[in-house]
Amino acid sequence: MTLGSTQQDSRPTAAPSPGEAAPTPDVLLVVSHLGHGGTQRVICNLANALSQQGFHVRVLLSKRWSNNALELDPAVEIEYLIYDPPRQTFAHLAGLYSLGRWLPLLRKRIREIGAPTVVSFIRPTNVKVLSACLGLKRQRIVICERNDPQRQPLGLHWTLLSWLLYRTADLVTFNSRGTRGVLARHVKNDRLVFLPNILAIPPAQKAETLAAPTILAVGRIVRQKGFDVLIRALAEAGAELAEWRIAFLGDGPEKQRLHQLAKDLKVDTRIEWHGHVADPFVFYRAASIFALPSRYEGTPNALLEAMSCGLPCIVSDASPGPLDLIDHGKNGLVVTTESVSEMTAALRLLAGNPKERGRMGAAAIDGVAAYLPEQALRQWKAALALPERPSSRPACDKRIIASAAAARSQIRNRIYLLSRQMGHYLIRPRIWPDLLRWLAKRIKDRIVGKDETAERARRLMVEATAWCAERAQSPAEILHELRLETSLIDLQQRFPEQLAEATARVETVPFRLGGASNMNLIYTLCEALQATRVIETGVANGWSSLAILLSITRRKGASLHSIDLPYLKYQNDPWVGIAVPEAFHSCWTLHRTADREGLPRALKALGTIDLAHYDSDKSPEGRAFAYPLLWEALRQDGILFSDDINDNFGFREFCDSIGETPIIVRQGDKFQGILRKP
Repeated sequence: MTLGSTQQDSRPTAAPSPGEAAPTPDVLLVVSHLGHGGTQRVICNLANALSQQGFHVRVLLSKRWSNNALELDPAVEIEYLIYDPPRQTFAHLAGLYSLGRWLPLLRKRIREIGAPTVVSFIRPTNVKVLSACLGLKRQRIVICERNDPQRQPLGLHWTLLSWLLYRTADLVTFNSRGTRGVLARHVKNDRLVFLPNILAIPPAQKAETLAAPTILAVGRIVRQKGFDVLIRALAEAGAELAEWRIAFLGDGPEKQRLHQLAKDLKVDTRIEWHGHVADPFVFYRAASIFALPSRYEGTPNALLEAMSCGLPCIVSDASPGPLDLIDHGKNGLVVTTESVSEMTAALRLLAGNPKERGRMGAAAIDGVAAYLPEQALRQWKAALALPERPSSRPACDKRIIASAAAARSQIRNRIYLLSRQMGHYLIRPRIWPDLLRWLAKRIKDRIVGKDETAERARRLMVEATAWCAERAQSPAEILHELRLETSLIDLQQRFPEQLAEATARVETVPFRLGGASNMNLIYTLCEALQATRVIETGVANGWSSLAILLSITRRKGASLHSIDLPYLKYQNDPWVGIAVPEAFHSCWTLHRTADREGLPRALKALGTIDLAHYDSDKSPEGRAFAYPLLWEALRQDGILFSDDINDNFGFREFCDSIGETPIIVRQGDKFQGILRKP
C-alpha cells in the first residue's frame, strides 16, 4: 500500500533554480485524476487559461492514471499525493483506517503548498478535501459541483457526507443554474456561485470527412448518456433517415452492449465508433446534428463545443444543465428523457429541414458566448479571489528542465510501481504461486527481450485474427450449427430492470475493469442446455456472471463457480462481480486466485459441468493449461465458450489436438470460439 507518497510529475515544467524553494502557487486544484471526463476537461481548460494569463497553477492528484495531464500547459505543475487504500479482507474497515491516515497528510500538504485558494472537484474528492481542511483559516476552500447532484448515483454515504460538509466550504460553485435549489437546501445562498465551464475552442482545422449526413454523439459510453435511446430512434425513423449515420466519439463499459443493440435493430452498418479522439472539433465541424439523450447531466462540455461550431442540438430534459443552454425551437430541440418516439421525431425534423438546421445552428453559436474564455474566466477569477493580473514574480525559462530531476523521477516511478505490485502480492498468500510465475515471466522477458516478445505477440495476433475472420459466423448460423433449436435472446428486452440496476452499480467503479462479453449468446446457450453447473474464468465487473446467473438460478441446485485473479494494478477486489445482485450470491462461488489454483478447486466442487466460459489468462500457456481441464469436465453435448481467441493460436491448437472444428463468432473487433462436446 502506498499512502501519501508525494511525487512531482516528470513531464517538462518550469523548474526552480537549484536550492530555490518552489514558489507558492496562486491556486491549487485538487482532483483524483486527469483521465477522460467532463470535469477533467473543465480543470484542464481552467488551469491552461489561468496559466496563460501568468498565474501560477498547481494540480494535486490522488491517483495515477494512464492519461494524466491531458492537454495541460507546460507551466502548470502536477503533484501526486497517492491515496491507495487496501482492498482485501475487511475492506471497508481497512479503507477507513487508511483514509484516516491519509487525510492528515493531505491537510499537511495543502498547508505546505500554501496556495491562498484551494479548489476541489468531484464529490468524493470534495468530501475528502473538506474533511482534511476543517478549521484551516489561511486558505480559501472552494468546492465545485460539476454534475446534477440530485441524480448522480455516488452512494448514500457520499451524499450524506457532502451535504454535511459542503456547508463548511468558503464557496460552493455549480455549472447549472437549475441545481442551485438542490444545493441551497444544505448551503447558505451567499456561499453559492454559478461558474460556467470554460469553453476552449482550438484553431480551425480541416474537418473530418464524413461519408454521409451524420448525427454526432460525444461522451463516455455509459448508461448515463442514454445513447441506447439514440440508436433505437435511428432504427425507428426507418427509411426517412436511411442516408443518415450516427458517429460516437468516446469509449466506456456500455460500448459492447450498444454494438449488440445496433446489430439487433439492424442499424449497425449505419453507426461509426471512433473511440476517444484527440480533437473532437474536426467532427463537430463536419457533422449535421448533435444529440445528447442523457439520463442526467451537469453542463456538458460536448454540448458547449457542438453549439460553438454551429450544430443544432437535441437534448433530453433530464437535468437542468442542458436546459440552461437549449431554448426549444430556437437553438435546438428538447425531448423527454428516455422517449424514443420524441427523439425520433426530433431527428426527422432536423434531418429533413436543412434551413432549420442552419437557423438553429447560428443561434447556438450566440448561446455559448458567456462560456468563452474571456468572459467565463473573469467569473472564475472573481470567485477564486484572484486579481485581474497576477503579481510579478521572477521570470522562469520554461525551456530549462532539470534532466537529472526528471531521470530521478522516472526511476522513482518505476520503483514505486514495482514495489506496489510486489507488495500487493506479498499480502495475499493465496496468490503467492502466481507471484513466482510472474517473476519467472519477468526474467524470461528480460532474457529474450521485451521488444522481441511484444513483436512476436503482435505477429501472432495479426495471423490469428485473419484466421478467425475467415471463419466467423452470425449468431443465427452458430445456433443452427450447434444443433440448438432456439433463437438469440435479447437480455435487454427480457430483463430491463435487472440490467439497469447492474449498470448503475458498475458506473460507481472508479476505473474500467473491462468490457462485457457476449451476454445474449451466453444466456441463450445456458437456456438451450438447461445448464445448472457452470464454470467461468475471468469475472471483472461480472457481466458474463450475471448473464449465466439470470438463466441458471431458475433451476434447482444450480451453481456457478468463477475464478478471478486480483487485478493488482487497480486493487479491484471490492468491485469484482459488482454487476451481480446480492440475490444471486447464494448460488455463486467466487475464487479469488489464479486459474492454476482456482480451476482445479472449482472443478472438484462441481464435478461434471454443462458450460464453461473462459475469459482469463489468454496467453498460449494459460490456454494450454485450462482448455484440457474444462473439456474433460464437460458433459456430453456441453459447450466450451472462449473469449478473445484472436490474441494467439492457443484456441486453434487445442481444437486441432482434440480433432474438433470450432465455431467462431465476431464481437466487435474481437472473436470468440465455441466447441460442443460430442
